[in-house]
Amino acid sequence: MGAIGWLFAKLRNRRYAIQNRTGKSLIFGTIYKMALYQNWKHDPAPMIFVMYSGPMRFKHTSGHYTDGINLNYLTSADKMWFARSIYLMKKGNQVMNGRLFYRFLKLNRPNIIKLAYRRYHTSMVNRPKLISAGVTNLSKLVYPYNDPFIQRLNETISPTELRATGVQVAYSPTELRDRIIQAQQSKPVQNMRLNKPQQQAPWVRQT
Repeated sequence: MGAIGWLFAKLRNRRYAIQNRTGKSLIFGTIYKMALYQNWKHDPAPMIFVMYSGPMRFKHTSGHYTDGINLNYLTSADKMWFARSIYLMKKGNQVMNGRLFYRFLKLNRPNIIKLAYRRYHTSMVNRPKLISAGVTNLSKLVYPYNDPFIQRLNETISPTELRATGVQVAYSPTELRDRIIQAQQSKPVQNMRLNKPQQQAPWVRQT
């Protein structure tokens, strides 16, 4: 096997390692297509932007869950806004995590949270495929997926496209984070909630 063949085989094995993560944490900021969600009620094959994936503890139970935005539930306008937000965050190299992105959505597009925020039992997710790198730098590990929205998104956030324009979208990697925190702190005191440390996706109930 030549050097090029060896490199492609290595990348392919890494990609499949990420795809076959049933029962394990999925990656924040990426988009996965589930072959089947075993506990489905309305959508047997969700397409989710991962907000959080890991252990959670509740009053009467605990387990491994994945929280995300099910893109199948978004309108065309919301999808366009969502894709644009991903592009701007990636273009500006913004520091982002699930808590910040949840607050960003609550401040700017709360209907997305209302309509499309879902929680899944990670162990019931069958053969998740990484179909978009989203806000991460995992574009080389993305699995090809024939969906117009995903294809256009991946083209827009490809390294070549991001370098193609000199448009300045941020002054610093923490600009968006700082603006979100500032907006959050500007809420009236009577509307603020106490922040209690928890080992679960805390932003859902605390924001």
